[in-house]
Amino acid sequence: MCILLAFAPAATAHSATTPASVMRDAVALWPMRSPNDVNGADSALSAIGDSVEYGVALTGDDASASHQRGGDGQAVRLRDSSLIVGQGANGEINLTGDRMTMLVRFRNEGADWNTTLLSKHGGHDRLQYNLYCFAMNAGDAEIGTEIGVDRGLARTRVIIGRNEQTGWHDVVVRYTGRSVDLFLDGARVNSVEHSGELRSATKVPLVIGGEPTGDNVTRRFSGLIDHAAIWSRALTDEEIAVISGGEVGGGYRERFRPQIHFSPPTNWLNDPNGLARHDGEYHLFYQYNPFGDKWGHMSWGHAVSPDLLHWKHLPVTLPEEDGLMSFSGSAVVDAQNSSGFGKVGSIPLVAAYTAHDGAKHRQTQCIAASLDRGRSFSKFEGNPVIDIQMSDFRDPKVFWHAPDKRWIMIVALSNERKALFYGSADLKRWERLGEFGPAGAAKAPNWECPDLFELPVDGDPDNTRWVLEVDVGGGGPNGGGGGQYFVGRFDGKTFHNDNPPDTTLWIDHGRDCYATQSYSDIPDADGRRIWIAWMNGFPYAGDIPTFPWRGAMSLPKEVSLTKTAEGVRLRQRPIRELRSLRGPVIQSGIRTLRPGRTEWIESDRLTGAMEIVATFKHKTARRFGVNALECDGAVTPVGYDARLREMYVDRRNSGLSSFSDQFAGLHAAPLRLSDDDLIRLHIIVDASSVEVFGNDGEQVITDLVFPDKACRGISLFSEAGETDVVSLECYPLTSVWTQTP
Repeated sequence: MCILLAFAPAATAHSATTPASVMRDAVALWPMRSPNDVNGADSALSAIGDSVEYGVALTGDDASASHQRGGDGQAVRLRDSSLIVGQGANGEINLTGDRMTMLVRFRNEGADWNTTLLSKHGGHDRLQYNLYCFAMNAGDAEIGTEIGVDRGLARTRVIIGRNEQTGWHDVVVRYTGRSVDLFLDGARVNSVEHSGELRSATKVPLVIGGEPTGDNVTRRFSGLIDHAAIWSRALTDEEIAVISGGEVGGGYRERFRPQIHFSPPTNWLNDPNGLARHDGEYHLFYQYNPFGDKWGHMSWGHAVSPDLLHWKHLPVTLPEEDGLMSFSGSAVVDAQNSSGFGKVGSIPLVAAYTAHDGAKHRQTQCIAASLDRGRSFSKFEGNPVIDIQMSDFRDPKVFWHAPDKRWIMIVALSNERKALFYGSADLKRWERLGEFGPAGAAKAPNWECPDLFELPVDGDPDNTRWVLEVDVGGGGPNGGGGGQYFVGRFDGKTFHNDNPPDTTLWIDHGRDCYATQSYSDIPDADGRRIWIAWMNGFPYAGDIPTFPWRGAMSLPKEVSLTKTAEGVRLRQRPIRELRSLRGPVIQSGIRTLRPGRTEWIESDRLTGAMEIVATFKHKTARRFGVNALECDGAVTPVGYDARLREMYVDRRNSGLSSFSDQFAGLHAAPLRLSDDDLIRLHIIVDASSVEVFGNDGEQVITDLVFPDKACRGISLFSEAGETDVVSLECYPLTSVWTQTP
C-alpha cells in the first residue's frame, strides 16, 4: 500500500496523466516493499506493535489493481501495529500553505473498524491531518478525515456497509484551500467548504496505521497497506482517478448514482414541478437548492427530455429572490393565449407556483410566463394572483376544464388537510369555487402537492372518473410520508368522493414516493396520463449517503383506472419507453422452487440497472419471490406472503442503513392472488432503488436501497413450501447517462 500527501497551488492535469507521473511528484511515497520512502526524502518507517511484515506479494487481481494505481504489487501486513514516520528527513511531513493531498490504499483485516489509517494528530487543537475508520451501528463503518488549518478543524466522512469492509479501498483526501474533498475508490463521495493555511509544524510524528497520542500510538491497524503517499498540492480529479481506480472523465458514475432515473448533477432535489409537454419536449422542473445538498433556497431546477428517460440539464428557472422562495407548482401550455402573455409565433408556457415568504410566514400563489420553450420565465407584475393571508397554502396544480371553458387551480390548505378549488379565464384573475377534505388518512399531519385529472375506467371513454391525489408528510402506509388518492367526480367547482370519507387509498406502499405530479399537455393522440414522484422519504431525506447530489425522481409511470371488487382503483405501470433500454433477455423456464434451495439466475450481464418480470404460481409456500442485490449475506428480498396476502420489499439487510434508525424495514402492500393462484412481480432495480409493480400495477412499492456495488446477485426463493415459476425474464437496462450531462 502507498500513502500520498500533497500541498501547493492546484495543479493542471498533465497532457498524459499516468499513475507513475502523479506518484513521482509526491512529497513522500511508501510502496511498502520496505520501510523506505522511495521519493528520496528518506522518510523511513519504524514499526511499533505485534507484527509488521513488509514486501507481502499480492497476487491475481489484487496485484493487477496495485500496479494500475501506481503501486508495485507488494504490501505491508500489520497486526495490531503501526508505522511511525516522524517529521521526515527534512521536515517535509509538516506541510505548509493551503493545499495538500493524501492517499492510502488498504484492506482491513481487523475485528472491527476502529482504527486510524494516517495521522498527524496530537489533539484536535494541534491536529494537522487525520484519516481514520470508525465502526458504527447496524454493522456499517465510517471512513473520515480531519484537516487542521488556522481557522479551525474541517471534517468530512463517508459511510460504507458490511460487505464493503472486507475489500481493498483507495482513500484520497484533498484540501484545495476552499474545500476538503474525500474520495473513495476513485469517486468523490463528500466535500465540505473550508479555507485557511495549514497549521504550523508540530513535533507530533506522522503515523501510518495508528494515531499518535502522547508517547503512545493508539487505534492500531490490522490488515494490508499497499501504498501511502502525501503531496504538497491539490491533485486534480483526473490525477486522483488514475491513482485510485476511478473513471477519468466519467460522468454520472458516482457511488449510488441512478442510471435510469433522473437526478441533478449536484445538490438537493425534491418535488417534481411544472410537468408539461411543450414543443416536442417533456419538461421536468423540480424543487432545487442551487447552493448545497440540504433543503433550502428553494428554486426551480430544470431539465428536458424527448422520451422521459434521457434528460438534458438546463439552468435554474424561478430562482429564490427578494426574500421569496419558489415552492412547488405546475405548468400549462396556454395554446389559446388566454393570459395574453403570448406573441405571434410564441405560445406561452405558464408556470403557477407558491411564493414562500419565510420572514412573514406567508404563502401565496404566483404565475410566470416563458416564450422561449421554458428556458426563462418572466414573473407576472400582478403577483400574487391568490393571497388568503395564510402560512400553509401551497402547491398549485392548474389544468384546463373544457366543459366550463376555464382554467382550474387546485391548491392545498396544508394544515387543515383541505384542497381548495379556484377558476380563471386568463390565469391572472381567480375566484374561489369550492373545497374538498379532510378525508382519507386520519393520522396525516398535512396535505401537500395536490393533483386532479380525469381517466376512463378500463379504457371506456363513456365511463370516466376523476382522481384527486394529495401527499401527506406523515402517517403513510409504512411510516413516513406518502401519497393518497381519491376516486370520484368533479363538477367544475369541487370534488365528490365515490368512497366513504375514511377510505384510504395509497398510490405507493414504499417509503420513497412523494409529491407525485402528472404531466399536462400530452397530445390526445398519445392519450396517456403519466406522473413522476420524488424518490426519497421522511425523516431521512437529508441524510441519505449520496454525493454530490441528494435526491432523485421515480420512474415515470403510466396511470389508469380499473374496476375491482372494492371499487374503481388505480393501476400504475412503467412507461413503455423503458423497453428501449432493454438488453438481451435472460429467460428461465418453468421450474418448482423448494425450501432451502437457492435458485441463482445468471447475472454476469446484470451488472447495472436491471428489470425482472416474474410470474409465480402459489402451491404450498408461505413466502416466495426474488432475492435482489445479493452478495455475502446482504440481500433485498422482493416477495409475496401468501398467508398475509401481501407483496413486500425487505430492506432490513439491503446495505447501508446507519444514517437513519428509521430506514431499515419491511414494507408491504395488500395484494391478492389471481383466480388461478398467480402473482406477477415486475421489478426495476437501479443503483440505489427498487420499484415493484404487483399484478400489472395493482400495487406499487418504491424503496431506496444502498447496497455494495458488488451486490448484483439475483436468486429465487420459496419458504415453508413449494412455488412454481411460471415465467421469468431478466433484462439489463442501458444507462441513460451514457455521456456526461
